Amino acid sequence: MVENEITLDRISEARKYREKVKRLNGANLIYENEKGEILFGKSNFPSETDGKYRFMLPGGGIDRGEHPRHAACTEMAEETGIHFYEKDIELVGLMMQIVRGVAETNGVVFLYRAKVFAGEPSPSQELGEFKYFSHKEIIDLVGCPDRDTIGLGYLRMVCHYINWKQSNQAAPFETRLSDPVSISGDVHAPLLTV
Repeated sequence: MVENEITLDRISEARKYREKVKRLNGANLIYENEKGEILFGKSNFPSETDGKYRFMLPGGGIDRGEHPRHAACTEMAEETGIHFYEKDIELVGLMMQIVRGVAETNGVVFLYRAKVFAGEPSPSQELGEFKYFSHKEIIDLVGCPDRDTIGLGYLRMVCHYINWKQSNQAAPFETRLSDPVSISGDVHAPLLTV
């Protein structure tokens, strides 16, 4: 079998893995390098809907009784090998999401960003390839008809983050992950919606 070949076995493996770790609430961490580019990792598991391998933000589910900040740090370490103390990250956004397959239950995604740069990522069981995307590359993906390089939910998270960062707001943003978000590279460019 070719690495990352899409097969029914790989999709079945992904479903079993996701069932094992299914949780209602999640925590993701935005990690920027010195150029302000955002780290994404490519999933080692294909999408259940179309079998594609997409880039995503490091993060995952929050265990019962676990603090979201701890979950973000733990998931980052497990998925990238990069370790943070909880004091090294800050909450930037809260997003409601519908958790399909769990009676259409609402969940909350806590979005954090790292306040320090702590090294480069290494492959894990969940993420195999890493890439830093600039804000411009992310905005270009929003305007691209074939924008499935990054999973839609993660693309929306990052667009909300870019808008929040550019607005210089101190308080975290709050939104629904299912709501479209508009973004523009500069004040003279048209708004693009994802």
